[in-house]
Amino acid sequence: MRRSFISPDAIHGDEVRVTDRRELHHLRDVLRVSAGERLLFFDGSGQTWVGEVTGLSSTALTARVQSAAPTHAPGLAMTLVQAIPKHDRLDAIVEHASALGVARIIPVISARTIARPAGPRAEAKRSRW
Repeated sequence: MRRSFISPDAIHGDEVRVTDRRELHHLRDVLRVSAGERLLFFDGSGQTWVGEVTGLSSTALTARVQSAAPTHAPGLAMTLVQAIPKHDRLDAIVEHASALGVARIIPVISARTIARPAGPRAEAKRSRW
């Protein structure tokens, strides 16, 4: 089932109304969602809704809520200990690891680590990671 992020104010009783341009474009033009299709909507605060698309236009997608349930955090909190790679590859590692559900990432400098960030640029990287 496809998932879609919605703002909490998109839920009106038993109806979901997606009006965000980017999300609407993604659903309509990229995923080619059609009426009658079921989607999983989540608002980022721990709530999810299963809804059936009832209407789709250039300005909004509407869906009838079939069920609602709180999202449960995974029972296992994964930690990734990652040696700092050359160039800016750690940015991609952080992005992909967090998408996979890694709760904590610990960058380390090992004896064979080539990249040794230091100075103001290193501090900027640390805060971004």
